[in-house]
Amino acid sequence: MKNIATIVAFAAILSASSNAEVSYDILSESETGLFASRVLNINGFITDEDADVVMRMRETLSRYQPDTVVRLNATGSNHEPAMVIGMVLRSSLASVEVLHDSNCSGSCVLALDGGADRKIYGHVGVNMPTPEELLVAESRWNETTIENDIKTYFEIMDVSMSLDDAMLHVPSSRVQYLSQRDLYETGLTNEDPYGREALKNRVAASLGLTDREWTRVKSSCKPGAPGYTDCF
Repeated sequence: MKNIATIVAFAAILSASSNAEVSYDILSESETGLFASRVLNINGFITDEDADVVMRMRETLSRYQPDTVVRLNATGSNHEPAMVIGMVLRSSLASVEVLHDSNCSGSCVLALDGGADRKIYGHVGVNMPTPEELLVAESRWNETTIENDIKTYFEIMDVSMSLDDAMLHVPSSRVQYLSQRDLYETGLTNEDPYGREALKNRVAASLGLTDREWTRVKSSCKPGAPGYTDCF
């Protein structure tokens, strides 16, 4: 796993400027049933402006971990802003969810890759960049630029290159949805060990606990038990 400096630098290189459906909500204890939490929702078609919004929220996302979850219900044909979002999510050690009634397809999969912890209950679909995006890339650099960017991104995220193969063999005009087995084999259902360890250390430090003390507290936490809300 590459370090956080590499992640942020890569995000800065890719970041463009553009508008999107991004909302940030603070849920009450009554809404969650357990404890107050924060949710960053990314819905609709991912654009450059979405990436700008999420980039500006990086400090907030980092500050409120592990109490913030990012929920994706999105699609997109532009891969660069999705990679920027994914880089921000990984550098913030954010957990990402695709809920039962949600769909993450096209470039959204690249944002999903960025989760330090990924929970997938809904649909995840892949396809290759659109001909228009490849044409823009060819006019800027060369026709393989996007493919190289995606490969580099997957290496940084420690995601299997089988996901890259799946994406680049599905025409942009259709979407191939991944089975549970596909999700497992591509590594999308696995948590990033570096990210989870870094998050564990951050939470332990915020509570004034050693790693060993935090591990003991965490292992004793059970939903619904007295003091459960003090565990997280």
